[in-house]
Amino acid sequence: MHIYLMIRFFAAIPDNHALTNLTELNMNDLMQEKLLLLDEGHCLRSQVLALCAAQNALEDNFRAASLETLRIMVKNGLGVTLMPSVAINPDETDIRYIPVDSNPYRQIGLFWKHTHPKREFFKSIAKLLSYKPMQ
Repeated sequence: MHIYLMIRFFAAIPDNHALTNLTELNMNDLMQEKLLLLDEGHCLRSQVLALCAAQNALEDNFRAASLETLRIMVKNGLGVTLMPSVAINPDETDIRYIPVDSNPYRQIGLFWKHTHPKREFFKSIAKLLSYKPMQ
């Protein structure tokens, strides 16, 4: 069995930034900012760069080893990034997550044998991963 999930990206912006008054951003809005990315080798880094390539994004020299590090860098005003919806805590402070009008997303797949004894557990994991705290 398998399930494919679409994990939407949101712009992560410091809460005191001029863009936080917008209810939706486009990629051009983000390209005027310092773009914070994960380190080389992270598949999420490659995907964000591919999404931003058409807008000729200027990436910052800062690179993070984890999404949590990116979040802290954004909160401290070092730049902006794209954050997958499953990594967002809607109760956070010092950061705003704003939808992007092109609805960028990443697709992940979960696969298991249909007779696997933990198939219901896998379905529960898929449901958890597809949770989208921001709509």
